[in-house]
Amino acid sequence: MFYGEDGAPLYIGKSVNIRNRVLSHFSADIHSPTEMKIAQQIKSIETITTAGELGALFLESKLIKERLP
Repeated sequence: MFYGEDGAPLYIGKSVNIRNRVLSHFSADIHSPTEMKIAQQIKSIETITTAGELGALFLESKLIKERLP
């Protein structure tokens, strides 16, 4: 989860390789203006480890509905 300056969630997502996923949000080849805007606003990052892909899917869906990034 990426958070902005006020602690509000900017992005919630899942990944098998968290390092590559986070780096992709900060790479020079960001294609969309929305991704660029999010990358510039990120102040903190939080990770949650799950038991597997299915658990990650459910948790991602739940967090998006709860926190409305």
